[in-house]
Amino acid sequence: GNIKKQSNRKTIFLYQGNTSWMSSTPMEYLHMCRAAQWCKNGDKALVGGLGLGLLPLLIEKKSSEIDVVEINPDVINLVWKYIKTNNMVIIQNDIENYLSQTSKKNNYIFLDTWATADYLNLVYITKLKDKAKKILLPKGKVICWAESIMKEELKKE
Repeated sequence: GNIKKQSNRKTIFLYQGNTSWMSSTPMEYLHMCRAAQWCKNGDKALVGGLGLGLLPLLIEKKSSEIDVVEINPDVINLVWKYIKTNNMVIIQNDIENYLSQTSKKNNYIFLDTWATADYLNLVYITKLKDKAKKILLPKGKVICWAESIMKEELKKE
């Protein structure tokens, strides 16, 4: 496949080409824990980007159902079998296409389909968030990985 895994005993990295797309660094874990705090008991959750499966695992006890959208079959084959539970469903699709096509409403939407915290991703993130808000239930929340970091970086420019 097009994904390669590199790990030491403490950290796993998944690369596509020379770009690290996913990792289990302490900082990544902290970001995911913060994002998971927004998921409430009984929420219907949508996760855009499977990654290493940390976010679905962090919310699976609280969420009544979790739909995970992942475009890359190699990531699905590598990760899904280790994290899937009865309240999780994997959907192989591009998140932008999925958000445009689905009518299923969610209380909690987490999006993480970009490799870096570069503020240039904010245009894409804004487009995704606008699509996600159309399937958001009242009082629901859309969370985007590293969005606040990108906004801070943009302020410095």
